[in-house]
Amino acid sequence: MKKMMKKAMRDVMLMLASCSFPTVGASTRWSTDEVVKFIAAHPQRAYFSRLFRDGGFRTGIEVGVAGGRFSEHMLIDNAALPAWSWSMMEPFPSGTLTSRYPAFGRPSDNKTVSSKMAWSTRGIGSNARLTAIRELSTAKAALDATAGAQYDFIYLDGAHDYVNVKAEMYLYWPKVAPGGMLAGHDYCDQKEDRTKEANRSLKLPLRCLGCSPIPTCGTYTEIAGTQSGRRARTQVAVVQAVQEWLLDAEPQLTLHHTLEDFTREGFATDGIDYKLLLTKTRNPSWFVMKPLEGRQGHSGGGRQLQGDRG
Repeated sequence: MKKMMKKAMRDVMLMLASCSFPTVGASTRWSTDEVVKFIAAHPQRAYFSRLFRDGGFRTGIEVGVAGGRFSEHMLIDNAALPAWSWSMMEPFPSGTLTSRYPAFGRPSDNKTVSSKMAWSTRGIGSNARLTAIRELSTAKAALDATAGAQYDFIYLDGAHDYVNVKAEMYLYWPKVAPGGMLAGHDYCDQKEDRTKEANRSLKLPLRCLGCSPIPTCGTYTEIAGTQSGRRARTQVAVVQAVQEWLLDAEPQLTLHHTLEDFTREGFATDGIDYKLLLTKTRNPSWFVMKPLEGRQGHSGGGRQLQGDRG
């Protein structure tokens, strides 16, 4: 009996040894299908950081950084990576952002800068090559600063008006590396009444892959002050810009979006700081995967994933 048990245990150990498990800082690059499946299982923008930690991404940029909380989350969650690069573009750095990363210079809001908040003081981002770009995303200086760059991950969270969002997509899609992701924040609407004169030009959803249904903007969160609990403002301009770009520029690709149904407990289980990810809304993020060179077609089996400016 003991011999049989020893043999069974030896067989189990051999089987485990032959398996490949994902590890923190793994160099294996996930395929576009694997990325889509992973976010489908973790439908919150917080888990975009795991595309670097576990999925092999190594270069990223956030366009529209605000106070720097989302970037801080990305840096903290990838502290174990051997080396990677993270760029941040913000034309109007606040005192909070400049406190976190003084390279942005004098804050545009003239607020006092606190050295205690500095990432360097707190040991955050020491393994990353950080870049601060203090420019409007569509300005020539911004495009020059990112000229020739190929990013595995680009997150658009600056201006949320139709003209700027659509312009950004045309300008930054060529900067996404094959197998990489272009994503953005605040992808939702309030089911605007298309019969009203002001909304008759909105022909949403468009006939693009993954463009229906459009998620509904929820309510303002507990940190929104007097707005807390009220219906969040529509982001239909973002939805229209994203869908029009996809249908016009990359109609063979599929649009995906997150759900942002996270909880404090769920994040704690995965070692994610709830306070860094909670914004005034729980608006979903959209994303599109760029196929590897020589491959075409939409990523993933489904168009919609089941399951905010930081």
